[in-house]
Amino acid sequence: MKIGFLILAHKNPNQLKDLITTLLTFNESKIYIHIDLKNLNQFSDLIKYFSENNKVLFIEEKYKVSWGACSQIKATYALIKEAVKNKSENYFMLISGQDFPIKKTTEILNFLNQNNNKEFLVNFKLPNSQWEKGGINRLGIVYFESVKFKKLVNLINRLMAMFQTFLNLKRKPYFTQYGGTNWFNLSYNCLLYIKNYIEQNPKYLKSFKHSLTADEIFIQSIVLNSPFAENVISEDLRFTDWITGPEYPKVLTNNYFDKLISSKNKIFARKFDSEKDSEIISNLKKYIES
Repeated sequence: MKIGFLILAHKNPNQLKDLITTLLTFNESKIYIHIDLKNLNQFSDLIKYFSENNKVLFIEEKYKVSWGACSQIKATYALIKEAVKNKSENYFMLISGQDFPIKKTTEILNFLNQNNNKEFLVNFKLPNSQWEKGGINRLGIVYFESVKFKKLVNLINRLMAMFQTFLNLKRKPYFTQYGGTNWFNLSYNCLLYIKNYIEQNPKYLKSFKHSLTADEIFIQSIVLNSPFAENVISEDLRFTDWITGPEYPKVLTNNYFDKLISSKNKIFARKFDSEKDSEIISNLKKYIES
């Protein structure tokens, strides 16, 4: 089993270095990385450090990413396009630069080999009560994106959303919408299908322009409307604490260590922040590489 790890990174270069070196213990796998263009300078030393390693690729197509905006969708799609080029990996996992594996390499490979015909992707048909307004507003309402004037644009977006909702002005998508977490675990054939679908249906990507948090709809709505739907298990294989706070998801610290390594059917955990607690990353790294 050869795994392609697709990473969306935007902060903490040293933390990303620990993640990459740990993933390199998967001997026949490859790592594809998108660096948030607005923070690219922070990663120059890291990029140079791995420049001679042919298993680590910092992709050339880059975007200034805003949380929940279409730029995040474009960054994910850029990773997908790069990943399917060489046809060498069997399976692909999209993670963030603040994720970290919580199982040893052999455990992860054994799990994937036992489920090699499955696509792990959290999904539910929209509208769904677990999302505000059923999630239909994520694509239905027009939102604007800005890196420079974020506070002003956020205010404009709130006013625009109120105005559009009051007048019942909503964009109507031409496809059945499915939602779920954007972190996927998909086979090569499924990822290739996604790439080909977007290329053959340019209207699809355009329909996500001026959306908000629709990165959690983008992949699901292709896969669940495809022949791969029958192989999908609604699970992202991630340990995430959405309950405790104060951040959502909670930044995991070293007191989570035992819970993480003993969790069932979880391969990665998120999220971690080395500026708040680097000990948990160090201990997980030692555990995985032992």
